[in-house]
Amino acid sequence: MGIDIKDLTTEALSVITKEVLKQDAKHKKITKKREHDRRLRNTNLLLSNYRKLKLHIKTDSPIDATLSYEVGNGETIQLDSIAKYHEKSRMMLRYLDAILAGYKVQCESGGEAEYRRYQVLNKYYLSTPHLSIPEIALFYNCDKATISRAKANAINDISVLLYGFDALQDIVER
Repeated sequence: MGIDIKDLTTEALSVITKEVLKQDAKHKKITKKREHDRRLRNTNLLLSNYRKLKLHIKTDSPIDATLSYEVGNGETIQLDSIAKYHEKSRMMLRYLDAILAGYKVQCESGGEAEYRRYQVLNKYYLSTPHLSIPEIALFYNCDKATISRAKANAINDISVLLYGFDALQDIVER
């Protein structure tokens, strides 16, 4: 059966419309938050795997783009796709290295907190050997929360440099 829309009063339609708009706004807010979280997670993921990706691009891809092989189920895989992934990683790291170089210059010309922010990023993600938050806190003779905050701020900064205005909007909206 169901309700015929013609039988609804103006007041009932108004209530339904308000509820639909409310649910739509709620859905948009959740979607926007997911986008924000994904971008920041991707920055963190990118930085967390920085040393592995550097090693990946240092190796030359021995793959001949014309080669292919057949998997057990009869599907053929073109090996040129591996070479494409290799090149994509190389391009992304070239871009990230340029951003990190600019960020380092910016932090070095800033105050002590900005300089420490870059150093935390460097010691935690980029350098070998990798230092943990407690080890960095011990090095700077400060609380682990201070180092974690510096790391979070550095990730926000790098996110803005990577994603531009969208990342800046996400940070402001929090």
